[in-house]
Amino acid sequence: MGIKSGTDLRLRRRGTGAGAFGAFAIGNLAGAAAVIAQRTRCTADSFCGNPTRTVQKTVLEAVSVTRETAAIVVTSCSKRKSLVPGRDLCAASLRPGNPAAVAQDWAGRLAAAASRIPAHQLYKGRAFGEAALAARAICASNYVISAGVGLIPVELEIPAYSLTVAAGADNILSRLRPTEAAQPAIWWRELKAACGSASLQDLATSGSGPVLIAAGSSYLSMIAPELGALQERDRARVRLFTAAPRHAVPALLEPMVMPYDRRLEA
Repeated sequence: MGIKSGTDLRLRRRGTGAGAFGAFAIGNLAGAAAVIAQRTRCTADSFCGNPTRTVQKTVLEAVSVTRETAAIVVTSCSKRKSLVPGRDLCAASLRPGNPAAVAQDWAGRLAAAASRIPAHQLYKGRAFGEAALAARAICASNYVISAGVGLIPVELEIPAYSLTVAAGADNILSRLRPTEAAQPAIWWRELKAACGSASLQDLATSGSGPVLIAAGSSYLSMIAPELGALQERDRARVRLFTAAPRHAVPALLEPMVMPYDRRLEA
């Protein structure tokens, strides 16, 4: 999946070493991550190896993982951020239209943004912080699922923005037409295409270690089809920490679920 012409987000990465998808949110998530890692025979030694493999480009950056047995921690982004975005980077300012057109418009605005900071400095929610702690505890890679910028490593530099699939003034679903197209999974597909984002499949197939994902209810609905499309052997390595009610979890994903309470939505 290449980067579309004219949608260069110019996201920059600081430093080297393990990256990772942010993943857990409440309670002693680091402890839960460590137990899962141990049961999958992913020791601390194997977690903390040097980056050796390239998955595929996420925006302008190649996503690196440590070793084939390294854990990957993934979390959804947070509404609470350290910077206030300009009006052009608020979903409410987008012209309503079909998902592909809206995604292209949004990607162009991201590309034009002049000011950026690393994602781990932008997101300030509790769940995001707990995920970062869990990732550090097991030397895992740390990544973010964002309805605004796609699937990114936490060290990637991104502009401040306000776009979500959760309820609120900047819910992107309210900008999608026709009404039947206003679905989180459809937006996620078009956003990835417009921004040249990597996919969860890229992560899951990058090694043999556990993939630990923390996602609130609205973000689970966004990524559920992608998780369901994973090969059985890859799904077996995924653990999904979510506060989503049981009826909201597709049957194919139920074996992955590690239930958490509503504090995961913070």
